[in-house]
Amino acid sequence: MRISLTIFSFFIIGVGTAQDLTGIWRGIIETQSLTGMQGDRYQFEVQINHQNTTVTGVTYSYKEISFYGKSAFTGTFSTATGKMVLEENK
Repeated sequence: MRISLTIFSFFIIGVGTAQDLTGIWRGIIETQSLTGMQGDRYQFEVQINHQNTTVTGVTYSYKEISFYGKSAFTGTFSTATGKMVLEENK
């Protein structure tokens, strides 16, 4: 099973200067079965390097010892809209 990250958006609410997004962001991916029941839960981590409008980094997703995925990305961050668009490249 492969989880592919093609577009990932963050909505940032802030006042004043632009926010530096460099760092590690962690969360959970929950899948649903075809019947709508809760499926699997995966840990998800995004390591971001943010400079000006350019972002680069790596994503990791894993489920205990049964699944592990890693993907590199590049993208852009707009301070005007507060959106980040990432494209998986490796």
